[in-house]
Amino acid sequence: MNKVTKRRGKKEKKEAQRRHYHVLLVGDLEGKK
Repeated sequence: MNKVTKRRGKKEKKEAQRRHYHVLLVGDLEGKK
């Protein structure tokens, strides 16, 4: 695995985690309404 692929994979993983966290946050807000 070369460095570029590794870095891109890391970035995508971070982005996915952030998106998942955002979904949880929004879902929590919707649930509290």
